[in-house]
Amino acid sequence: MEIVPLSDAVGAEIRGVDLRETLTTETLDQIEKAFHDYAIVVLRDQDITLEQQKTFALHFGELGSRARPGKKPNEIDEYGEHVMLVTNVRENGKAIGSLPDGEMTFHADTAYFEFPSKATMLYAMELPSWGGNTLFSNGYAAAEHLPEDMKRRLDGKKAMQVYEYGTTLKTKEKYDRENFLLCPSDFS
Repeated sequence: MEIVPLSDAVGAEIRGVDLRETLTTETLDQIEKAFHDYAIVVLRDQDITLEQQKTFALHFGELGSRARPGKKPNEIDEYGEHVMLVTNVRENGKAIGSLPDGEMTFHADTAYFEFPSKATMLYAMELPSWGGNTLFSNGYAAAEHLPEDMKRRLDGKKAMQVYEYGTTLKTKEKYDRENFLLCPSDFS
């Protein structure tokens, strides 16, 4: 196994691992350490089933759920509650997955939960010849590089990411700002 950093800020590629194989505890520990060290790990050219992906993910904690209030996602019956199918494919004029028209904006998965998910796994089944780019940022690195006066101002504060299911209107006025730092990325 080889771990190759992708940038100074975030990400590493892990080479020499086949997720179809049974991985040793040592290999899994090295992958998890790389995740903690680099915040994002990439394992390219994996040809795995949904069950193999879930088995791999379970080595790092329990699987998250897409069970949310409101309408059930289109793909949940086929892929289960742990998967979000992001695709522009339509069958009989109806989207077969979530977010079919690229409407996902900058976000952090489940950051609005009291205990957010540890990680999100992305598995590309089919890539477009152009576009469809996914960008990542490193909040840890950003926080480490804040000016000292800002670090002091934020010390002891809690961050509250707010998401209101079923609406695109998210207002700052609804939430007590005395003890919380609101994260504007979640407000339209």
